[in-house]
Amino acid sequence: MSFDEEDGGWDVAMATAEINRLQARNAELQEAVDDTMCRDTYLGRVQTENVRLRNELHSLREALTPSAETKGVYIGEFTTWGCDECGDVTIEWTATKEIMRAIRDEAAHILDTNME
Repeated sequence: MSFDEEDGGWDVAMATAEINRLQARNAELQEAVDDTMCRDTYLGRVQTENVRLRNELHSLREALTPSAETKGVYIGEFTTWGCDECGDVTIEWTATKEIMRAIRDEAAHILDTNME
């Protein structure tokens, strides 16, 4: 771009060309900023979902792992209908633990199958 001393200013055509170049560059930069903001928003959502899924997985594992807490929650919760003479029968803790193990094993099998 040149300064035209006779006209006392910048050459209009060159100034216009420079303005157009700068506007195009500004548009490119704005697009890059928008892309970065979209990516950051997407990554934020992915991270939030990751935390939610980790918490859900932790809760499910805790619910399916025999412990003093789960024993306190599950013991006496499950009954089967008995006959008229013996009434309802409460499922023993050992049987509940076996059921929990079977659920964990099946979940692991499903996970392995889905990963293949």
